Amino acid sequence: MSTLDLLSGQVTASKSVNGNILLVKRIHGLVNTVSWGILMPIGVMAARYMKTYETLDPTWFYVHVVCQLTGYLAGLLGGLGTAIYMALHTGMRSTAHTVIGILIFCLGFLQILALKARPGKDHKYRTYWNWYHHTVGYVVVVLSVYNIYKGFVILQPGSGWKIAYTAIICAIGAFAIVMEILQFKKRWGSLFVKKSEDLQEANQSAFKKEILKFMNRW
Repeated sequence: MSTLDLLSGQVTASKSVNGNILLVKRIHGLVNTVSWGILMPIGVMAARYMKTYETLDPTWFYVHVVCQLTGYLAGLLGGLGTAIYMALHTGMRSTAHTVIGILIFCLGFLQILALKARPGKDHKYRTYWNWYHHTVGYVVVVLSVYNIYKGFVILQPGSGWKIAYTAIICAIGAFAIVMEILQFKKRWGSLFVKKSEDLQEANQSAFKKEILKFMNRW
């Protein structure tokens, strides 16, 4: 960076450009793409789809924890660490990419804390904890993928990187769609059965009332 004196036309170098910044940016993008953009979605799918098979219990839990913790620690060291390095050497800029990145790290940390507060399977508050944990997890994944694409716009690493990541995330999404179809009956079948039973009970109750009314008339 240089300073231009508009009166004299003299240019004075005020700060040298760090030649490592470009390399740090690439490391930042690569680490965050792998950790938040690939490992995190895989960990979420492991918990959602492996959990439905009794033979994979508790394997699904260990796969989920390893993927999420590895992704978070890699993002913390390689992602946040490089971001701080760039901020110190080029100046901190408050962009949407930066704000979303900080939000993702905070939500990820809350997920780790939530594991300490997880109630037992039979606890009355376990359902509410599951809702919270699942919702925050899905939000983290969606924000991570969105922020990665914003990072591509900023870094501009070349179309090949963007195409490669798009292919990976589309493959993960296609796998999730297939598993949703295969597990639809197992996941949502009980809900429809319960509604059917409730409707049947309601019809029987209405029929009994009509019979009682008919008998009372006579």
